[in-house]
Amino acid sequence: LSAQYDYDWPFKFDNAVLTRTRFINPHVHLYFNVKNEKGELVEWDITTVGIRGLNDAGLGRDTLKSGETYAIRGLRAYTGAPNGFLAEIVVRGKSHIVWSGDPLGR
Repeated sequence: LSAQYDYDWPFKFDNAVLTRTRFINPHVHLYFNVKNEKGELVEWDITTVGIRGLNDAGLGRDTLKSGETYAIRGLRAYTGAPNGFLAEIVVRGKSHIVWSGDPLGR
């Protein structure tokens, strides 16, 4: 993770609208529309743990629905591109920690 994502540059979006998902291994990709500082919609590609890791956190294909709004937080990519790695997602008022942020993956 440290090769792609900046531990010192987190993101947090309270009104991220899920546009689509790619449930593939080794990492699931979640795509969200998020308003930037200018109020323009930007699609973010948010990488997360694999399918089993999401299922273990209570997040399956039936849980995350396109068109719904979520609060998400994680780490931004070093490049500044609209992508990052997911640490937490709030689904219908319930927080799901999908990655603890430990650089050693513990």
